[in-house]
Amino acid sequence: MRLVIFGVGANWKVIKDYIDICEHEIVAFLDNYYKGEVKWGDKGVVEVISPGDFFADKVMYDVILITGIHYKDIKEQLIGKYRVSVNQIACVEEECPLSKQIIKAAYFKEKKRDRDLERIKRDQRNSLHLQAKLLINNLAQKDNIDSIHEVEFRVNSQWGEDGIIQWLIHHIPIKNKTFIEFGVENYEEANTRFLLENDNWSGMIMDGSSDNIDYVKRSELYWRYDLCAIDAFITKENINQLLRSSGFDEDLGLLSVDIDGNDFWVLKEINCMKPRILICEYNSIYGEKEKVTIPYKADFYRTEAHYSNLYFGASLEAIKLLAGEKGYTFVGANSNGCNAFFVRNDLANFLPEKMLLNAGYVLSKFRESRNKNGELTYMSHNKAKKVIGEMDVFDITTETIKKIHNLEK
Repeated sequence: MRLVIFGVGANWKVIKDYIDICEHEIVAFLDNYYKGEVKWGDKGVVEVISPGDFFADKVMYDVILITGIHYKDIKEQLIGKYRVSVNQIACVEEECPLSKQIIKAAYFKEKKRDRDLERIKRDQRNSLHLQAKLLINNLAQKDNIDSIHEVEFRVNSQWGEDGIIQWLIHHIPIKNKTFIEFGVENYEEANTRFLLENDNWSGMIMDGSSDNIDYVKRSELYWRYDLCAIDAFITKENINQLLRSSGFDEDLGLLSVDIDGNDFWVLKEINCMKPRILICEYNSIYGEKEKVTIPYKADFYRTEAHYSNLYFGASLEAIKLLAGEKGYTFVGANSNGCNAFFVRNDLANFLPEKMLLNAGYVLSKFRESRNKNGELTYMSHNKAKKVIGEMDVFDITTETIKKIHNLEK
């Protein structure tokens, strides 16, 4: 059978392993947006062309196999614009008999299993969202709280960030319901996902792993909501360009910074956005008083920097000082001691004075240290600090390098 493959994105990377090269002859690869080359079996690298070029050349074929997630639009395009017969079109996402003939049955069995698992996960999320809505209604009535810890709850966040964010957006005015979060991994756990799904905000997320971003783009989340996902390794040199590419107004609703490394330096460089809510990860291992960060290194990677995975980021006091210089008021750290929350100064008057006075350092108790084999060692805070004691940190007030073992507790 002479096949034309339409769509060489994330779906194709999975499907290609289930097509029998011996039984089918691939005569062309088409894509509306991608032009370049892809690898295909023993043939090595083959060219991807536009459908216009393909049909202009009048290449002979038997079936066009649509692998793209936007298969309905592609199908309409083929039938309406290029007069392709319905009988010559197979859509993987529709699981039509013709596509099953082309692709091994194992693929569809795995796909059914994945759908069943996704349905279970969706039912669980729906249940969590319903419970969260009840919590939100109660939180909205809590005006004079003593600490942001009182309003924590978790749906999609790693800790209690979902609740804190919900309380904040119900107590300060938000002009533009937009967010940007970077360092999201595959977005299963993130500070902004509940904001996206529950409150229908528009957002942009970034991660340095193309596999993570492909995972997001393959999920139904990506078409259900106004979300842009970008594969980018973030540095202080490229951050403003990346933020501008979102197209969002500088009066952003929320910005979340968590890249396990140059967080301080990247945040310092941002000058094109003025989010109303700012969240930034800090490293509590550096202590309560010191204003330090890792020295800047554009290609910093946490695991390579030190096998323990403990050497990264900046102290809370360093983040607070920088945020203050940028016009932000510290409202507290989450109870797990990893994320600091800030509100723009012009909005701080909407917040309880007692909460602002009580905002302070929180020591993290989670134990994420690893040995040289990458295995968890579950070390306590004091022991973990000794492991990276000889590593350098930069004091932002004296502009000098210190050893971590010399830092105050």
